[in-house]
Amino acid sequence: MSRRMNSKGFTLIEVLIGVVLLSLAVLAYSAALRQAYSWKNKQQSYEAIGLMSVALVERLTGSPQNRNDILPQSGRYNNGDYSYRCEIVDSGRNHVMNMGMESQGGGDEGKYRVLLEECTLTVEYGEYLKKIIFYRTGFELL
Repeated sequence: MSRRMNSKGFTLIEVLIGVVLLSLAVLAYSAALRQAYSWKNKQQSYEAIGLMSVALVERLTGSPQNRNDILPQSGRYNNGDYSYRCEIVDSGRNHVMNMGMESQGGGDEGKYRVLLEECTLTVEYGEYLKKIIFYRTGFELL
């Protein structure tokens, strides 16, 4: 029995090599896709913690009156946990000033102490943690 040299089709070894190459290509594609989804989720977490931090800082630096009513010291906000602590910076930068508003049509008159408070905000979103230190000013009537 002699074999024909001009036979059509692929040999078994050629088919096996083709299948191995195709499976390697599919494996590389799925690994790249999995990595892209991982980066996307990480980016969404960074974005969420950034937006949450900005919103909380804006709420904490709002109106100087009734600051303790703005937010509880810790809690949940937009699916993330936060806590903050503000304390008066005990330095020479705190001073007393006289406020006379009668010429401007109203307002409280008297001596005020201007306060500089250092605030530490800690925001946790999933496995990510962000700590922000900022300052806010306030006043109290003497």
